[in-house]
Amino acid sequence: MPGRADRVRIPAVLAGVVLLAAGVVLARVDTTRADGVAVASATPAPVRSTEPGPTPTPSATPTTLRTLPAWPGATQPARPGTPVRLVVPALRVDTRPHPIGRLTDGRLDVPKDAAAVAWWAYGAAPGERRGTVVVAGHVSWWGRWGTFARLGTLSRGDRVRLVRADGEVVPYAVTAVVRTPKTRLDRLGVFATDGPPGLALVTCGGRWDPVRRSYDENVVVRATPAA
Repeated sequence: MPGRADRVRIPAVLAGVVLLAAGVVLARVDTTRADGVAVASATPAPVRSTEPGPTPTPSATPTTLRTLPAWPGATQPARPGTPVRLVVPALRVDTRPHPIGRLTDGRLDVPKDAAAVAWWAYGAAPGERRGTVVVAGHVSWWGRWGTFARLGTLSRGDRVRLVRADGEVVPYAVTAVVRTPKTRLDRLGVFATDGPPGLALVTCGGRWDPVRRSYDENVVVRATPAA
């Protein structure tokens, strides 16, 4: 996702809204471990481009991320379940999701910052009884590693916590890590607003297309509520 945001079309049932998630794309499962967990391959290195910013090295993979200021480009519904903190201990990620609403052209836009993650505010909120909570983040941006650069290294059972605006902490446990072509994103039910509660963390993966300036896959981590 260096330089330009990838656009991922949400299924038609979502009124044609498009997720503009700079490097958030999907792919087929490459490998499956003996315990049945679909495992993504190693994190792709950000692609060197002519745009400003150094190309990161593996040692630059983010640890604890800085808190970002409020992002004025999103519509934020007033909900007590709005997530104000995302914690992924296995990735050493501790950051605040930016709520994303529909912009005037009907798209959703992940903030253009390598450290940013975004919560789809018109989907489920953590702690609600139905629907999938969707949090998207960059694998890289303008030569810098993104918050979700190592998302595909998570394993079944790894914990994720979302803290709501009302102070409630909602824990999740990872159930699957998959790679799938971005054209198949809708088949995963990532943007489901009904059905059992769950969490989907989404970022880019696969091969970088220098012509389209986007990756051809998404890495998607699925998780379910945990005790």
